[in-house]
Amino acid sequence: MPADLNPHLETLFCEAIEISDAAERKDFLNRACGTDDELRTQVTRMVADHFRAGGFLNFQANAISETMALPNLEKAGSRIGNYKLLEQIGEGGMGSVFMAEQDKPVKRLVALKIIKAGMDTSQVIARFEAERQALAIMDHPNIAKVFEAGSTNSGRPYFVMELVKGIPITKYCDEKKLDLKARLELMIPVCQAIQHAHQKGIIHRDIKPSNVLVARYDGRPVPKVIDFGISKATAQKLTEKTMFTGYGQIVGTIEYMSPEQAEPNQLDIDTRSDVYSLGVLLYELLTGTTPLDGIKLRSAAFGEMLRMIREEEPPRPSNRLSTVDTLPNIAANRHVEPGKLRVLMRGELDWIVMMALEKNRDDRYESANAFAADIQRYLAEEQVHACPPAIRYRLSKFAKKHKAILTTAVLLSISLLLGTSLSLWQAVRATKAENQAKKAANQAKVVLDFYQGAVLAAARPEGLDGGMGKDVTLRQAIEAAEPMISAAFPNQPLVEASVRDELGKTYCYLGEPEKAILQHVRSLDLRKTHLEPNHLDTLTSMLNLATDYRDAGKLDLALPLSEETLRLAKAKLGDDHPFTITCMSQVGLAYRDAGRLEEARTVHEAELEIANAKLGLDDPITLRSMHNLAGIYRDTHNLDQAISLYEKVFDLGKRKLGENHPNMLLITNSLGSAYWEAHDPAKALPLLKKTLELQTAKLGRDHPNTLHTMIALADAYVFDDVSSDINTALPLYQEAFELGKAKQGKDHPDSLDRMDNLAHALRSAQKQDESLAVFKELFSLMTDKLGAEHPDTQANKFQLALAYRGTGNLDQAVLLFQEIYQSRKSEFGLTHNATLGILQNLAD
Repeated sequence: MPADLNPHLETLFCEAIEISDAAERKDFLNRACGTDDELRTQVTRMVADHFRAGGFLNFQANAISETMALPNLEKAGSRIGNYKLLEQIGEGGMGSVFMAEQDKPVKRLVALKIIKAGMDTSQVIARFEAERQALAIMDHPNIAKVFEAGSTNSGRPYFVMELVKGIPITKYCDEKKLDLKARLELMIPVCQAIQHAHQKGIIHRDIKPSNVLVARYDGRPVPKVIDFGISKATAQKLTEKTMFTGYGQIVGTIEYMSPEQAEPNQLDIDTRSDVYSLGVLLYELLTGTTPLDGIKLRSAAFGEMLRMIREEEPPRPSNRLSTVDTLPNIAANRHVEPGKLRVLMRGELDWIVMMALEKNRDDRYESANAFAADIQRYLAEEQVHACPPAIRYRLSKFAKKHKAILTTAVLLSISLLLGTSLSLWQAVRATKAENQAKKAANQAKVVLDFYQGAVLAAARPEGLDGGMGKDVTLRQAIEAAEPMISAAFPNQPLVEASVRDELGKTYCYLGEPEKAILQHVRSLDLRKTHLEPNHLDTLTSMLNLATDYRDAGKLDLALPLSEETLRLAKAKLGDDHPFTITCMSQVGLAYRDAGRLEEARTVHEAELEIANAKLGLDDPITLRSMHNLAGIYRDTHNLDQAISLYEKVFDLGKRKLGENHPNMLLITNSLGSAYWEAHDPAKALPLLKKTLELQTAKLGRDHPNTLHTMIALADAYVFDDVSSDINTALPLYQEAFELGKAKQGKDHPDSLDRMDNLAHALRSAQKQDESLAVFKELFSLMTDKLGAEHPDTQANKFQLALAYRGTGNLDQAVLLFQEIYQSRKSEFGLTHNATLGILQNLAD
């Protein structure tokens, strides 16, 4: 095709002049034109003319004629009617936008848009007037208002509109680090604004971040949709001048363009095209990238680029996040952990976005309002109307492709069904069990082969068929086998999920929550992809992951995931299912870790009541519920209730589980610690010593449960001033701190507690300088992790002041006591005991 008849010439030119950097523009044209040297030459010449003189070409599909370019007549300081131009704030393919000051009949700042000099061709004026008329007939708080329209002395049209001092919606959300909920809430009024335009008969056709600006009004963010410059009238005539989009012209921005916009003939565009673009915008708000990669799109030749928009299926948002290199930054901009971001995206958010992005517009949301309504349902935790798009898409595609065959098959099936339903039912019953048994046997063989070849083989002589030597440990064997899991089950994702789930639980039992997290994240990925979101196996992976997060001290991830799992479990299984009771246990423990003790008590009381009624008093699940509730009683200083319940759990558990069961060791530890708090060392010390000995043998010296008992035993040695044995306790505090720091990291909540115990023990042992050093490091860690005003940080600050006083550094002690005094006086008042206590220390 000759270059002067190329239907894509206008679109290439408009894309090119939006690129300000000459080198980038040249690269774009090289990619877009491919081997068409003639096309590249003509577009390059046109771009050069445009930038030399502000010129423009009036494009038609079948006749492209060049128009004289004239210099811009307006600039800052010029006047147009009642408006003084202050500065140019924007420039597009056909118009310039100025910030202007209106002085009559009211004084205000406005945005004034005017056609560039030399661009007043019939088609451009038609489009410009269309935008003016489109905005004039719309009245919506999220669409920029039009105040006035007119013509300059030279006859060029302009209109005056509301000045939106905002930034693109994606940039605003990232700068403010808005979470997913806030981003979704911001998306709803955008959809409602587009719906208003549709009701007025206007299709925007170029929805993208730079056309959705967010500004703050009365302290809250308000999105404003701007630039209806390429909008299309669907229900009324907007202008007397021609605004026909010729055959072969492409209108829109490629990353946000609907499949029907990428067709050579855009005469059949309707409001669902904007729904698609809204879907792209939401996709970018959630993932930080567009569904089809912009670099890949713009690197393709023009025809290939349009084919990709029409045909290539984008990945789900959750899957896209697994392939981006910048996931940590994307997650940080959404105020969430990277692992949790993908978890939050899976399921309903994936479905909502992908329904808006359906290639077939009949499968999309029927309107922008329907899209907004589904987002609102998600935020209200109601059932959304979207469903997994892949299934719907495959079925609809199959039905359309094989319509004739399918019709015949349905009719035949109906006739056969009437005569053979009974025999078919009997045949299914006869073969179902056999098929299930064969499937289970095949899966079991695959798993057995893996464990034999990858795990058990590790004990063979080193270098022989995967052998690692006769002294290899189970931990070493499973760590060596883990990288082989994916390759071992390439076409059996659910088998891989089961293997990873069990491996994750093994790491959890070994006290390695970070390694467990990696396995359970992958297991959850697989199960959510191949099972329903509320399938029991999927819920199991969710609960396991929530447990890992809690064990790793990542409470901000553990708590919401635990609550979500409990909600789904109740809906799927009922309140009294054993799995639901286990979910209640995890939610209660997470509340307890978060210091929300009353909420934890309510959950654990309900948990115990349901477990006792459903499973009986001595069931392991009921025993766990009883142990959880006793812990809450202890934390809320109801020590008599706590000890009574601990003793009951101890007696029942010893009969049901045996004294050496790992869960029984936890119960024994808790009972011994409660005896210590009740100042009964005669009962506490034997229990804690025995527990520490058994846990060391069963779990290892550095297991978190063992370390917990080590601290409890050390506390029992120094429970009062009369029988304090600090010399026996101090080595236990030191060992627990060092082992825990190596195992869990220095800033893990348990490590901070052990550091505090060690600092106090060093002070009791009259090792003042060493105690001060530990308190200083602890204060720094707690300030970074919890913040300077957190109650625990403030409590540590008081201990640090005492430590300075103990070493004779009175200047530092006075400085800290003064800060604490001012803080408590402000919070509690001058006469409160907490304030007076600090005043006494300051006076001393």
